[in-house]
Amino acid sequence: MISSQSITFNDLDAQYYAYSKRMLGDLTRPQTIKFINNNKAITETQNKITNSYLAYTDGPAFEMIKENSNVVDNNLIHDIDYSNLGTGGEGSINMASQSQNITFSNNTFHTAGNSEGVRVGARSKVIGNHLYNTSLLQHDGAAINVGID
Repeated sequence: MISSQSITFNDLDAQYYAYSKRMLGDLTRPQTIKFINNNKAITETQNKITNSYLAYTDGPAFEMIKENSNVVDNNLIHDIDYSNLGTGGEGSINMASQSQNITFSNNTFHTAGNSEGVRVGARSKVIGNHLYNTSLLQHDGAAINVGID
C-alpha cells in the first residue's frame, strides 16, 4: 500500500505469505505486507488491519513506514519471522520506521524469532494485547519496543 489513506483490511486470512530466499543465497529480509507513505501531503494515513489472522511467515507480519494514525486491532498473529533475517531493530511487527500515532490494541501475538516483537514509533499506543513467546532467535530485546526515529 503506497501513499494510501483509509484502507482497511478486515477479516484477512494471510498464511505463508512471505518467505526468505536463503536457498538461493539471498539473505535479505523477506518482502511482506507494507504500508508506506511517500506522500508528504498525506499527514494522517488512517489505515487499519482488524479482525485478521496473520501466520506462518518467514519475515515480519507487516511493516508500516512513515505512517500516521493507523490502527491494528483484534488480530491473531503467530509463527512470524522465524529465521530472523534483517539488519536488526526492525521487529517482527514493524511499525516504527518514521511512523507515529499507531494504535496496536486487543491483539494476540506469539512465537516470533526477532528480539523485538512489536516495534512502534513515537506517540503510539499499545494496549490490551496478549504477547508471549518472542525473541526466540535473538535476545536483548523486548516483546514491545518503542523506538525513536
